[in-house]
Amino acid sequence: MKSFLQTEHNTDGTKKASSRFATDTGSADVYAVAPVPAWTAYVKGQFIIFDLANAPTGASTLNVSALGAKTMLKINDQAIASGDYEAGQMVIAIYDGTNFQIIGISANVALLDASNVFTVDQEIEKADAALIIDATTGNPDIVFHRGGALACSVRANADDSFALVGNDGLVKATWDLSGSDAIHSAGTVPLARMQRTEVINSATGITITSGGVNLTTVNMGTVNSGDRIFYSAYMEGSKGATAGENLMQLSKSAGTSTIAFLNALTTDSDSAYFDSTGITRLHISGIIQVTGLGTLTLLLKGFSFNSDTTSGLGHVHAIVLNNG
Repeated sequence: MKSFLQTEHNTDGTKKASSRFATDTGSADVYAVAPVPAWTAYVKGQFIIFDLANAPTGASTLNVSALGAKTMLKINDQAIASGDYEAGQMVIAIYDGTNFQIIGISANVALLDASNVFTVDQEIEKADAALIIDATTGNPDIVFHRGGALACSVRANADDSFALVGNDGLVKATWDLSGSDAIHSAGTVPLARMQRTEVINSATGITITSGGVNLTTVNMGTVNSGDRIFYSAYMEGSKGATAGENLMQLSKSAGTSTIAFLNALTTDSDSAYFDSTGITRLHISGIIQVTGLGTLTLLLKGFSFNSDTTSGLGHVHAIVLNNG
């Protein structure tokens, strides 16, 4: 059996050069080392410590003592990727009989600083990837900061809903997952964010008689059961020589849908008594509930009793709020 001095030291007592460390003389992704004494063959379990002269840009190999390049792997069977290691970093390469398995902290690993903050961006790349946050008590939150300051957070509530919480601590929106999958926003919703169809139509220069005159129509296209239609209608004109009542009426004139005015009638109307040779003005507004899918056209009709109304004007503005 060789003595300690024979295996680790020269005959003069000085320490032998280690065959377990060498300096990398290769290039990025193609690493090469020449330990002293040189390796004579690759043997499973052999290892070499070396410093990377260059950071890898992708799959890499290591050639020890010019015995031939062998693939370098991390975490047993994963190829080296760009940014895994840094130039000058010390790593250990262990030969497993086929490849070199690299032992060393990857620069891409999720590292935490003293404040438990990740020092590099993190990604999850795998089939059916999942990030699990399990709060043993209370509601789990995902909190977002910008420049160290709270920006917003997403909170999972006990009732199977999610809440978007602003940096003021107030709930801005909730997402109900219990079955409706509906998003409910707190506060005012901008008009541009609403699912809607908006139609406006007008007509002028009409003579309105007691028999009734069609003033204008609005074609709402296809509406769905559960939709709501907000409408505003207006009629005006110059009353004739004899005072009397004027009437305006909004109703469905065409289409395959079924609707109900929220006053439980099939139409909405307004009327008033006007003196002769006076200006007449009538206005109605309200909500229509769509009870059956189909097309819909609304008609505004005017009536003028005892004397005609000239220079008549009719205007309808309708907005459909789509039901999801």
